[in-house]
Amino acid sequence: MSLADRVHPAPVLFVSQKLPWPVSDGGNLRTFHLLSALAERGPVTLVATGAGGVGEGEARAALEPLCSAVHLVEDVKSPGLAGRARTLLSALALGDPAVLRHNRNPHLVRRVVSLLAEETFRWVHLNHIDVHACLPASGSPPFVLDTQNLYWVFYERSAVLERNPLLGALQRREARLLREREPAIFRGARAVMVCSEAERDLVLSRDPTLRIEVIPNGADCSQFAPRAPDGGEAARAGRLCFVGDMAYAPNADAARWFIDEVLPLLRGRIADLAFTVIGKDPPRDLLARARAHPDVEVTGFVPDVAAVLTRAAICVVPLRHGAGTRLKVLEAFALGLPTVSTRLGAEGIACTDGGDILFADTPVEMADTLARLAADPALQRSLGDAARRTVLEHYDWRAIGARLARLYDDLEGIRDS
Repeated sequence: MSLADRVHPAPVLFVSQKLPWPVSDGGNLRTFHLLSALAERGPVTLVATGAGGVGEGEARAALEPLCSAVHLVEDVKSPGLAGRARTLLSALALGDPAVLRHNRNPHLVRRVVSLLAEETFRWVHLNHIDVHACLPASGSPPFVLDTQNLYWVFYERSAVLERNPLLGALQRREARLLREREPAIFRGARAVMVCSEAERDLVLSRDPTLRIEVIPNGADCSQFAPRAPDGGEAARAGRLCFVGDMAYAPNADAARWFIDEVLPLLRGRIADLAFTVIGKDPPRDLLARARAHPDVEVTGFVPDVAAVLTRAAICVVPLRHGAGTRLKVLEAFALGLPTVSTRLGAEGIACTDGGDILFADTPVEMADTLARLAADPALQRSLGDAARRTVLEHYDWRAIGARLARLYDDLEGIRDS
């Protein structure tokens, strides 16, 4: 390894099916912060699909200062149920997982192949397995793959809760095909990134020859810091909140479950009870629930999640399925907000029941736990303080970015002198 290589790390082509802007959901947050970390380390070229619901100018203004170049291609997804039906029929005919067929973009493939032919990259960073199909069959630089979550685990869990027999069968098909597809993709990677030790153990149990690196999700501990509510408003003991992208099925399911199954058990037990669902694209049935229940608010998108969370007394994470680790938990921790979660909701995070979080998996358990916590300000403070320490020690984005940079240094053979 030459001195020049040590001083000037090799260029990276960062490929993402989804544009990491705006940072309005967990996936984009992770992608944006890891992209930023790689860009601090050395030159990065980003190629991504679409403009993420914002103007292309806004997206470029946010991303071009980080990157050597930003290439945006047209999104070809067919909108609505009709588009998804066409994708499904194509996937069934070809024997592909529907999610990979849905996210496949020939424009992205052509742009990646063109960039690899025209420019010299030492590494390709694949943001999720969706974009593995962009790589040419031969002649590509080595790649690092960020899983973000394990697709087959997601669909396996979704199928368990699915009441519609046809949808359940389709989800089991997705899980089966992805269990076969993901390991084959992983074996081609120089390193595979997962979000937690549990995911690493799961992947290695199927193929112990892989290089699996834990690069966890995180929180911006400077932005998400304990603070007084806006306008000096005190957080109400009965104000509960849940945050997440409501277009993501596990989040919408969690909000429905909490409103339908847990809130009825809490009414009359917590004074000034209020439940706020924070997150973009809430489905119509969630909005209808808010109209039907005066103690439920569904905000939709909010520009400053931290400010809204600060007005709450307790964060709840009532997730029943999904995969990966949840940034919503880490951001609540960073704010010092006491948190009650299902065990699955806090999966993969180094937290301890009764230490920095409280676990509850059934409606009765969650109602009892929330009632007890709402009545105990000292417990709220101790949980919040411990949660903040957990994030500062393990999950600040700056430290996680440095961890990613060390992974690339190690792959390039760069060692601290």
